[in-house]
Amino acid sequence: MPMLPTDILVVVAKYPHPGQVKTRLGATIGYTSAAALYRAFLADLAERFVPAGREHGFTVAWACAPGPGQLQDIVGRDAQVLTQRGADFADRLYYLAEDMKTLGAQRLVITSSDSPHLATSLVRDAFSAIEPGRVVLGPARDGGYYLIGFDLTPGAPDLFRGIQMSTPYVLHETMARAAALHFSVCLLPETFDVDEVGDLERLAEELARAGSPICSHTQEMLQQLCGPAPAEDEMAHAF
Repeated sequence: MPMLPTDILVVVAKYPHPGQVKTRLGATIGYTSAAALYRAFLADLAERFVPAGREHGFTVAWACAPGPGQLQDIVGRDAQVLTQRGADFADRLYYLAEDMKTLGAQRLVITSSDSPHLATSLVRDAFSAIEPGRVVLGPARDGGYYLIGFDLTPGAPDLFRGIQMSTPYVLHETMARAAALHFSVCLLPETFDVDEVGDLERLAEELARAGSPICSHTQEMLQQLCGPAPAEDEMAHAF
């Protein structure tokens, strides 16, 4: 992978094999449908954030979990894709930051691929808020975070290793780790990840509020999965 610009957004992703992505969602809607929906998430994130990066001065890269499949087939043939390394997800995030530092990045924002509706303005605000000694976090409603950003100039901070991921305490424990490392914390507005079937209704409402089609692939998949938009009094039973 070539040397990177100073500001880099890394989207953490998996190749959308049925049964290996969105498994909680797949247990309800079917693993093939869940994988197709997640594939739509990746396509929408690429279509929105690559142009936003050109406009706002950051470059998008992808950190893909080990396994078969070419993520470039979904996010673009010219996309910069790294393979995650490490014993568990916390290790992989730490080594991802190490790799970005080695490749020349100075300010790093890492985001998940579980929030296809993520506003480009939040990523822009995250880069603006990064400074030495400060960690930027985007809280998720499940107790985790959808985004983390920090300065890499002094080296990759150890904000990940030893923290048990995918629990309701990840944000709290990460803030405690930041404090122990003498970092201040800047919190962005809260949003949600799409992990379970109940999140689909929330996602559909979020995309409808956006007005313009910010997630055309995801919206198409939602229509295939759920049919035409329900009447207002039927919304509670739609998903």
